Amino acid sequence: FGGLPSEPSWFTDGISEVTVPIDKVPLKPKLLAEMKSNNYMLNSLTAMAARDQGGVFGIAVDSQGFVKESCVLNVVSVSRSGVLRTPPFDNILAGTTVRRTMDLAASLIGRGCASSASLAAVKQEAISLQQAYDSKELFLVAGDTHLYPIVKLDGHVIGDGVVGDVARKLAHLLKEDAAVGHSCHHSIAALLGRH
Repeated sequence: FGGLPSEPSWFTDGISEVTVPIDKVPLKPKLLAEMKSNNYMLNSLTAMAARDQGGVFGIAVDSQGFVKESCVLNVVSVSRSGVLRTPPFDNILAGTTVRRTMDLAASLIGRGCASSASLAAVKQEAISLQQAYDSKELFLVAGDTHLYPIVKLDGHVIGDGVVGDVARKLAHLLKEDAAVGHSCHHSIAALLGRH
């Protein structure tokens, strides 16, 4: 597997994405949704259904109309009031990148740096499809540093139709964090004594 597909313009100009309802691709069963495995069948079907509709990765929506997750990425919304939200880890993977994204976003608020990124709070709560359409910003995160801004969802323009300040700031922070890191992760070379 060559990793997540990407085009340079996806990061600078954003992507047009589509939702994939459960009548096209069912949601993953609890066991597959909450653990890392090598069974990517439903993930692949989600991405294929999205591409058939002109999207990239696809966003799964449950039978009640709530956004769940993408094929191998988590969904993040920033409301017009500046609340960064991601769906609860209830039958979806608790992705490490989305958890780090929430930490970085919260640290911006705590340091008083949120004004440039327009953040007021960070929450984990259900996001309806309508709330996703009404988002100031919407993006997908995965793979340590991958943040894909969504500028259009199912034909609905998200925010101003351009990559927003929060997405830009968090993408920068994720890449910086992966490069220099301030966490407890250690390099393999250091663990093996090969400094």
